Amino acid sequence: MSTNAVDEALEQAEYTKVIEVGRGVLSQAGKIFIDNLLGGSPCLLVADERTWKAAGAALHDQLQAAGATLTEPLIYPGQPTLYASYDHAEEIREKLRATGALGIAIGSGTINDLTKLASGELDQPYGALATAASMDGYTGFGAPMTRDGLKITMPCPAPRVVVFDLDVAAAAPSPMAASGYGDLSAKIPAGADWILADAGG
Repeated sequence: MSTNAVDEALEQAEYTKVIEVGRGVLSQAGKIFIDNLLGGSPCLLVADERTWKAAGAALHDQLQAAGATLTEPLIYPGQPTLYASYDHAEEIREKLRATGALGIAIGSGTINDLTKLASGELDQPYGALATAASMDGYTGFGAPMTRDGLKITMPCPAPRVVVFDLDVAAAAPSPMAASGYGDLSAKIPAGADWILADAGG
């Protein structure tokens, strides 16, 4: 998608106002988030051990150097793989509430969805620092979540700011990119399925 197409999309977007994609943009992420999301608000960084190493620590250092107010980051273990369950979203939500912070998700699908839902339930914006091309929903509305044993998509707004460094994504494990291709290809039969389901009433 060209820069003009992204700009046109952002003009029409209800929630997402800034998208920065490119090589090396991680080095500017702190300023981007301060200028377009945080202002003077405190910040909660949400990551797992792998995404913290890939991009979170660098963002933390940038924000700290710029004088941003940082709460203690919420860093989940790298193993076992973090699961998008509602109890994790509740944990993030309550930490956001207790600290008065705005969240920045550092990761891909699960971390983004958890932070998105937690922020949405507090009716506050959040940002996403993408780390892999493993899915196509960084700016999507809603979060797929497991709650009470059922997988449902829970409504919540898209991020206000997304930063996606292509060098960080390229360094992610190769199965992450394969997952992203799978996510895109699944949209073809899924689109037909949604049309048929709607027509069937």
